[in-house]
Amino acid sequence: QRGELFSTISRGLGRLLDRDMKREATVDSAAFLAAYLLGLPSFPYTPSAARALDMLQEVGEQMQSQLQPPARLLDRLLIWQLAPVVVEGQVYDEILLSETQLPLQTLRAARRKEATVGVDTTQGDWTADDDELRVRWAYGEARRLMTRFKGVRERLQQQMAAGVSVGDCVCLVEEDMRSQWSAV
Repeated sequence: QRGELFSTISRGLGRLLDRDMKREATVDSAAFLAAYLLGLPSFPYTPSAARALDMLQEVGEQMQSQLQPPARLLDRLLIWQLAPVVVEGQVYDEILLSETQLPLQTLRAARRKEATVGVDTTQGDWTADDDELRVRWAYGEARRLMTRFKGVRERLQQQMAAGVSVGDCVCLVEEDMRSQWSAV
C-alpha cells in the first residue's frame, strides 16, 4: 500500500510541476485573440481583474472615444476574461488554467473603484443584482466569438506553442482577418 500511495502522490506532483505548454498556448491564444478582436489594448495573455481595471484607469477614456458607441468597455473585459475559460472547456475535460471567477471579481472590483476607474458599471442597463446574469451573457458572447474564429485561434495556438513573438501573433491574426474579409 505504501508503494501505491507513493505512486499516487508522485503522479499528482508531476501534474502540478510539469507545465502543459499546449494547454497554456490554448488558453493564451484565446485571451490574445479575444482582446485583439474586442479592440482592447495589449494585455498580458493571462487576464486579471487588477490589470483590467488598471488598464481602464490608464486608457479607458481614450478607448471610449475611439471605439464605436456604445463601447461598453466593462462588458468587453468580461468577454475577454471568459474566452480562455470557453476554449479550455471546449478543448479539455476540465478547467485548470483559466480563472472562472475572474469576471465576478472584476465586476465587484469595478463597483468599488467606479469613481476612480472611470467606467460605468451599469452601462447596458446592468445592475449589481444582475452580475451573475451578466457573466453568463459574457460567457455566451465569448463562446460565439471563439467559435466564429476557431480556425484563427487554433493557428495562433500553434504559433504560440512554437514560441513566436507577439508581433508575429498580430500578423497572423491580421492576415487571417484580411483573407476572411476579402472572401466576402
